[in-house]
Parts: sequence; C-alpha cells; structure tokens
Amino acid sequence: MRRRSVILNRTAAAVAPDAPGAFRVPMITAWYTGKTVPAPQSYHDAVAVDAADANTHPHMGPFTHNTVKNGNWSDPTLWDTGTVPGANAVCNVAHDVSYDLESDVKIKDIHVGGAARFRFVAHKDTRLWVDTLMNHGIQSLPDGVGFIPESATPGKPRCEVVFWQSEAPGATTRLGINTMGPCRIAGADKTPRLWCPVTIAAGATSATVPGLSRAKWRVGDTIVIGATTDAGVSSTDSQYAGPTQFFGPFNGTDAVRTRTSGYQLSRDEPVTITAIVGDVLYWDAATGYDHPVYADTLPHGQTVTHKVPVINLSRSVRFRSEDPSTLQTRAHAMFMFSDDVDVRNVECLNMGRTDTDPSLARPDGTLAYATDGGALVTNVNNVRGRYPLHVHGTGPYFARKQTVLKGCTVWAPKDAPPTPGWAITHHNSRAAVEGCNVYNVRGAGIVSELGNEIGQWIGCTVMWARGDGFPASWGSRAELWQNHNGHAGIGFESQARQVLQRDNVATSCHSAWFFMQQDTNHLARIADLYSLRLHDPLTQGYGLFGGISPLTRGTYGVEQPQIPDFDDNVAYGCGNLFTVSHRQFTDRTDNTPMISKRCHAVNCRRAINLINYSFNYSFYDFVYRGAAGATAAAALGNVAWAFSFVNGVIRDFPTGILSNGIGFNLNGVYVDISTTNVTTPASDFAADFDTTAWQAANPGKDFATQSAFAGLEGPWVTDPVSVPGVRWKGVLRKGEILNSATDLPRPYPALPRGFGGTEPAPGTPKPYLWIDPASDLSLTPTTTVTFYGAVVDSVGVRAYPEAFSSESFSPATVNYGRLTRTNTGGATGTELVLRNGCFQADGGWKTRLHIVDHDRLTGEYLIAPVDVTLTGFDGQFLLDNAGTPVAPALPLAPEEIGATAPPLVISTTPPTVVTADTASVAENAVLSVALRADDGQVKWAIAGGADAARFEITKVNGVSSLRWAGNATRDHEAPADADADNVYAVTVRATNPLGFASTKTISVTVRDKEEGVVTPFTDTFNRAAEDLEQSPNWLRAGGDAGRLAVAGNALTIATAGAFSAYFSPDTGSTDHYVQAALYGDLALIAVSLTDEQNFVAAGRSGGNVVLRQRAAGVETTLGSWAGVGNSTVRLEYAAGVATVTRNGVTLGTVNVTSGPPATTRAGIVVGTVGPAGTVIDNYAAGAL
Repeated sequence: MRRRSVILNRTAAAVAPDAPGAFRVPMITAWYTGKTVPAPQSYHDAVAVDAADANTHPHMGPFTHNTVKNGNWSDPTLWDTGTVPGANAVCNVAHDVSYDLESDVKIKDIHVGGAARFRFVAHKDTRLWVDTLMNHGIQSLPDGVGFIPESATPGKPRCEVVFWQSEAPGATTRLGINTMGPCRIAGADKTPRLWCPVTIAAGATSATVPGLSRAKWRVGDTIVIGATTDAGVSSTDSQYAGPTQFFGPFNGTDAVRTRTSGYQLSRDEPVTITAIVGDVLYWDAATGYDHPVYADTLPHGQTVTHKVPVINLSRSVRFRSEDPSTLQTRAHAMFMFSDDVDVRNVECLNMGRTDTDPSLARPDGTLAYATDGGALVTNVNNVRGRYPLHVHGTGPYFARKQTVLKGCTVWAPKDAPPTPGWAITHHNSRAAVEGCNVYNVRGAGIVSELGNEIGQWIGCTVMWARGDGFPASWGSRAELWQNHNGHAGIGFESQARQVLQRDNVATSCHSAWFFMQQDTNHLARIADLYSLRLHDPLTQGYGLFGGISPLTRGTYGVEQPQIPDFDDNVAYGCGNLFTVSHRQFTDRTDNTPMISKRCHAVNCRRAINLINYSFNYSFYDFVYRGAAGATAAAALGNVAWAFSFVNGVIRDFPTGILSNGIGFNLNGVYVDISTTNVTTPASDFAADFDTTAWQAANPGKDFATQSAFAGLEGPWVTDPVSVPGVRWKGVLRKGEILNSATDLPRPYPALPRGFGGTEPAPGTPKPYLWIDPASDLSLTPTTTVTFYGAVVDSVGVRAYPEAFSSESFSPATVNYGRLTRTNTGGATGTELVLRNGCFQADGGWKTRLHIVDHDRLTGEYLIAPVDVTLTGFDGQFLLDNAGTPVAPALPLAPEEIGATAPPLVISTTPPTVVTADTASVAENAVLSVALRADDGQVKWAIAGGADAARFEITKVNGVSSLRWAGNATRDHEAPADADADNVYAVTVRATNPLGFASTKTISVTVRDKEEGVVTPFTDTFNRAAEDLEQSPNWLRAGGDAGRLAVAGNALTIATAGAFSAYFSPDTGSTDHYVQAALYGDLALIAVSLTDEQNFVAAGRSGGNVVLRQRAAGVETTLGSWAGVGNSTVRLEYAAGVATVTRNGVTLGTVNVTSGPPATTRAGIVVGTVGPAGTVIDNYAAGAL
C-alpha cells in the first residue's frame, strides 16, 4: 500500500528530574503492551539441570545432629542427640530454627531442608563458624524484625558468619553460603556513600561531610576516602600470585601473552572512624594523599563540582573467610533459583575464591598453557561461580521478581589479597544492585555475567580494581574465553547492555565501565524480548555473538540492545571512563541511541574508549579531565558512527576527540565543547585507499566525488599523494567542534541521503521523523514492513534508517543509498504483532511501532509512533495479541525496591507439570519421556496409575525421565498394560522444595514397529497447508504440539514453544540416514531420534553446518563446518558413526561415543524459537 508522507514528532515526556534517583516506577510485571508473559519453560529446564550438578550441590552428610522441633539453636532438646552441636558437627535443620549463640565452635556443615527455615536472632550479638551453609528452604529474619541492628560494641558486627575450611572445596560450592529458596538477610541501614565538598589534604584526620549526622555511620566503622587523582599503574603487584604469561589470543592472533597492562594503583584510603561530631568526621590515620575537589563550568552555563566520594564498608551483618590467603580457603555466597531474594546491608570481608586470571578453568574443559604446548596454566579448582555476592539463575524476566542487593559491601583490607575475581555478580537474573560498595578487587567490581540479565545498578561505588596485568581488547581472552571477561581491573563489567546504570562511581580502575560481549556462541544467553525496557520495534536476530536462544521468542543478540540512559556515572583516577566494543552491525538497522548525561571522567587517562564496531552514542553535559599519561579524551575506533558530544569540557589531554582508523563518524557531531590544555580538540577522519579495484569497476568515474564515501559529511580534502585510478589519501571529514548558536542547523545533504538537499517538512517542531511517501506501511503475516525517511532535529537532516562504515565499502559501489526497514532479521508481520501488539482503528487492524531516536543537540528523546496496517491475519491471533498501544516511558526510571525488604510471604502454589499427557514408543525400543515442570527444583516420583509398576524414573545430567522399569522394552504383540491395549498409564508427582505438589497422568502408547516401517521415505511438503501432526506420515515424538506446519509447499515453524521433535516413518534400521534442504538456523534433521531430549542432528548455525547431539536434554556440539547459504544436508548414522554431507560433498565423520540410545527413527527437531517462514524442504529418510 502506497501512502502519503507521514510526519511524527512525539517527544518523550520529562518523567524524571535531573536529581539521581528522584523518580521511580513500580516494579514491572508485564510487557509494555500490557501483556503478561511467563518465564519460558526452557528456563525451568535449565534450572533442573543446574540443580542436579554435583559441584553446585555437593552431598552433605552423614548428619551428626538433626532437629526434632522448632526452636533456638542453643536448646539441647532441639536436637535428636539431646546436645547442642559441637566442633565438626554436621547439622540437618528440618524445622524453624533460630541461631542464637556468639560462639567460636567450628561447625562443619549446616543443611536446611526444603520446608525448613533458618534465621539469626536480632536481640543479641551472634557469631557462627561454619564451613558450608546449604539452605534448600527459607533463610529469613526473626518474625516481626526488619533488620539485624548494630552491635553495642563499636567496630563489631551484630551478626557474624565466619567460614572456615574443614575440607578443600575443590571445584564445588562448599565453603560458603548457598540458598535456593526464599531469602531475607538484612543488616542495619546506613548511607553507603557521602560526598566531601572540599579538598581533603594529605595529612588530614578529619573533614566536614554534609549528611554525616543522618547517615547512621558509627565509630569503629571502616570507611574509604576515595581517590580523585590517578595513581597510575605498576608493572608488579606483590599480592598477585597468578600466571605471569599464557599462550592465547589478542586482536585475532595467538601468541604468548604477558602482563603489558600492569596493575592499577590506588590513592583510595581506608581508615577507621574514631569520632563523629555533627557533620564532622574523624578517623584514625592521617591521609597519605591529597584528595582535591574540582569545579568546571560547562558551555551552557552549568557548574559541575567533583567532590570527594567517601564510602562506608562496615555493616551489622558480616560474612567473612577465616583464611583469605589461598583460593581454596576463601568462602563465597550464592543466592540461587528463587526469585524471592532480598539481601540488604551485608558486609562480605575477604570473600570470593573464583580468580579471573589466566588460570580460570573454562566450562568447556579447554586448557590454557604458558606457551604453545608448554606448562599447564589452568587450575581445575579455580572455577567460575564462587563470588562474594552472587545472584544466580533467578530468572531474567519480568515474570520473575527482582532480586535485591542493597547497601551491601565487598572488600579486602588494603594490604590483604584483593577479592580475586568479581565482587558482586548478577547472573542469569533480574536484579537491583543498589548502594553497594566494593573496595580492593582484582578482576571486576560489579558484573553481569551472561548477557541476558535485566535490572538496575543504582548508586554503587567501586574503588580500586587492580587487574591481573593482562590487557583486554577484541579478540582477546576477555572476549573469547568464557568467563574470562572482567579480568582486567574493571569497575562495572557489563555483558548485559540492557541493565540500567545510574549514579555510580568508580575510582582507581583500569576501566570504570566495560561493554564487550563475549564471542561464545554456544551459550544460551539471549535477552528476553518481553523483558527489555528499551528496544527497537523491528530489529530481530541473534547478532554476531548471539548464542543459542533459550527462549520461546527470538530477540536481540547480546551485543545488540542499546545501553539505556547512562546518566550521572563518574570515574576518578581510572584508565578509562567508558569502554565499548561490538554493539551491533548494519544489518540490524537499529538506530536506537544511547543518551548519556552528566557522566564525567576526572583525572583519567582516557574518557571514552571505543574499541570498534559500535554506533549511536550521544554524550551530554560532561567533563573529561585528563591525568598524567593521558592520550585522548575520546578515541573512536574502526567501524563506528553517530557518536555525538555536546556541551562538554575537555582539559589536559593531547587530543580531545580522536579518530582511529578509517571512518568519518557519520551523523555524529561535536557541539559546544570547551577545551583547555588540549593540543588537538578533534582530529580529522582520514583514510588511505587503494582505488585500483574501484576504478576498474567504475571506469571513467572519479573516486573522490563519486564513490560511496563522497559527500557524506562535506567535501573531502586530498593531499598530493593521491594518484587517480590508483590511490586516494586524504581527509574524509574535518574534525570540527561546532557552535550551536552560529553553526546549526547544518546544511541538508543532497540525494541520495538528503531527499533533495532540503528539509522534508519545514515548520514542523523538531525533532520529528518524516516517512517517505514511497514507503509501504502494510503487513501480512509473512511479509516485512518497508519504510524509510528522515529524522530532522536541531542539528539537521539525516536519513532514517542510516548506517555507513568502512566495511560498507565495496569496489563496485558508487552510491551507498538508503537502508530500508526490510532487513530486520526475518521479523515478519506475525513476529511484529507478537512483539508490539495490535489494535483496531480505521475499520481494520494495526500494529504500532514506536521508533526511538533523539535530538542530537538537546538529547531529547524522539518517540515516533508508526502505525502499520495489518491484512490477511487470523482473527483469533489478532484478538489474542490486542491491547492499547503504549509508548515506552523514556528516559527510563529505576524500579521501586522499597526502603525495606518486603515481608516474606511463602507461596503455596504447587508446581505445574508441563510434560505432555501422551507419548509413544516403538516396540522393543527404550523409553525416555522427559519430565518437566514450571519449577526446576521439583523432585519427581511415581504416584500411581494402572501401570505404575511398569515404569521408573531416572535422572541423567540433571534431567528426570520416565522409562520402562529396569530400562526394559515392550513387545506390541504381548501387551503388559492393565487392559492389554498397549497404552500404559502412569501418574507422576512433582514436589517443590517447600513441599507443595501436583500430579499428571501420562499415557504411553507402544507402536507396532513393523507396521510403521517405510524406507525410503520422502516428503516434498507440496500439499495444502496443515499442521505437520495432521499428516499420517508424521508423529510428534515429544515437546509442544503445533510447532511445525506445512505452508507454501515447504515446512515452517508455526508457533513458539519449547524443544519439539517429530518422527517420520520408521526406517526399520538403527543404521539410517536423513536429508533435507535447510533454510536458516531454526530446525535440525535428526537420526537416532527418541524424543526432543535425545537425538543426533545436523543443521545450520551462522552459515556453518553443525552436528549436535542431545542426551537426556544436555546438548553438545560434535562438529562444525564452514558453509554459506541454503544447502541440502545429509546425515548418515551407522554403528555410532555420524557422517555429514552438504550438497553431496562429505564434510566430516564423527564417532558418537556417548550419544542417546540407538533407535530406528529419524525426523525433525525444532528448538525454542518463534514462528518463522520456510525452514525445511524436500525431506528424505531411510535405512542404510
């Protein structure tokens, strides 16, 4: 449908004042369209596997003491022995028990059962010595108590847990606290950070700190006076005990790597409070350094004062390790699975044993060596996941509650070994980390581990992240070795770009903020589409580093979501304020901007460090003050564009804004920036091209005026080295700092980008989105929307959507032209309705796309609603997704977490069994029916059924499965079920850790093997549309119904769901083959197929052909071969050997030594993805 041009200029309402944290929204429970979306079943399945991991849940016992009633720990009658547990006791808590002793007796282990509760009393000082506290039940406060108050003794915690090593933990989670159920731990509240508005000079022992009298700080508290200057780096660190070299990657090549980055030094000064008089603070030791305060005036008139941050580390609840001298004697704290976790004002002293140096064991088992083939570097007991404070697998979805870590501290004394790896870890969860302080850490302060995490980090401080001496960059182990990110001395290490970060402070770090997603594609870490607060309404696809989608709906890859509202974050004395790499690429066409306001770099060696491949970042109201050894305030790397800097001060840097490599910062501007002691305020964007190929492809044309780069941001400047037809060298764009009063708006560019060189809709309030009348704003279920136009703002006109990088250039390109919104990773009309909803208007149905952009001068959001007409959709589908279209509320405000933890209300809702109620199996074949519930921690049992005695439950790799008793088989000709009809009925029970249960009856049909044999079998799918299950030749082997359908004479994915498998007719032989034409990465062809949890399969992944096996739900990649484009893939399986061919050419042969049980069935498997077009065609299978 062609239509007239559309002008859209809705700007974001001012929902939040400038004061950090002044405005919050209630905790979000639904997608912004109003749709409530449950957590995907794949999340619960992953929890089940994790919960069965022997290292995560080591065996405890035998128990020396068992509780027999509710009561206090000190009561002898509480225990079955009649005595209070003594040294080396192993205690099982099966009731509601309150620990009420201040004791130095070293308990070995405490296990808290699923329905039990463990607390510490609040009315007296307590101290517990324990190796491992494993709580499957409830960790709570005393009834009616909101927190553990302060001790009457200065400098002493009211409640202290000391973790001592009774045995080496090895790679397990022993030595520490692990909770898996609801949890409330709270110390007394106190203000985590104050600001001193005047310089604290060297030799000082007191200072006036406004707000101190209300902060609840106490004599005896440990505080840290933050550095405001850079201490620099050292080539040595006497407390570093890790490898000094390793053989590994950096910038794309492998070689011996050494500690060339050095160790960050610190002028942060920990002291002890000796007195508080009003707002005057006194401490015990004179400061060794000046802590100066700075003031600057921005070009737009605002005054910025950089005060001295002072943080408090002491809390009334303390966890500490008895012996922090070695990794194996250090404890950890992990809060797992339950989303009802609220931990406030807890101090972690000398905690954490995961070290992120090169010795860290990689989960895939790959080892590291000092040289190529040299001495082993990997420490198999130095495993991920043993951090001082670790939120683990509580679910990164709006359907899950937000875990809270508030006012907590993680620290090590100045002269003690630092926290070895990460201090606070936000992993596969939705979490609010607020007002938390970190001091003296080796790897990183606060970390999002996987990339799918959501939530907020507000008002936190990280002081002194030393690093392990090794540099981090693209193509290094920080990017390529799983969990080795955050090794280099990072304040805030962000795999998850979508976490809201505001009002945070970093001092004395190699890099204050670091955004570089790991290139580990096998990880199930895709962010949930329905749990992103800021997103593009069209973009879809997994991106370069996307990984495996564990969800029932596809969305961004981990490097793609834009960083939301990065405001009021400050770095003092750091190597970099903000380091970023790999946002996303031009094929995603997502122009959503990052808007950063009031983020400052004070005495840093660099402020903005763009490694490469990123775009659409705008910085406002900033001060970048350089330190000794500073290089450039902002360094823009290769393949980058749309970086804007407005209303800022840059001082004491050789270069203000530096262009590194080929590029020209398309659509980025520098406006109203004052510089002091800056030799080069902004460097030019220069390039050196060999134009031979271009001239050959474009005879008679002039490269400087007619190539793809020509005229994009003004005329080029060439130098005498340029040789027509051979070489071009010169300036692509001048590095200019514009004056908003005299230089704006910029001249409107000519075609093809500028729509004739004029503003498209003069007089329209700016900013606005103008949609070209040639756009097609209509959709069917299988088509993609096509629209393009321009964004007009105070700076000028720019095409929309827009992208251009040095990698866009090809020899034959004359004019790059406009992007269209068709290249959206396969986002069809169906997918756009699923993600954006729909509504009735103008006598029909529409979906509304809220396009987010901004005014580059003011930083004001532009939220442009684009309505798209829907035709040809199923009426019920539209009704199911109908809702009132609501624009995203921007800028994003933090969610409410409350001044105190909410009351602990234990859910009595039983789990739901989601395993299908029917299954089938061929006679004389083993049975494996995966048992699944919407709670990954359930325990399974056979509860009855007419044929209960014919079944048993087994667990392999954490997946519970139903099978024939004794792992036998069944004979169709000799039925053994109760009514002799070859349909066996069994009832299973799922019981959650709190004791609530539900049941389901499953009927298993035994098929006659011989009757079903068809070999060879072919299916071209050239028939009328139908669900694949309606075909007499296909049978669902397991998983959700209705996933695959015949449409358009091919096989398509019809609905979202969990893993599902489909049998084609029995091949009659365990040696058999399967082949098909594969389109895209969304479906697999399988041999030795039992169900959706057990198979060997081939498919495509990112242009490669891959061979995978899944055994009891655990998937392993067996092989991968390069191959581009749609292919006919054949998989042969004989005697445990798999052979893969593509288009008749053998790619490889792999021995499948530990695969699923051998069967005679082949078929198709579809993963946890949403609806899509053609995935398979021309299927064939048969006996070999």
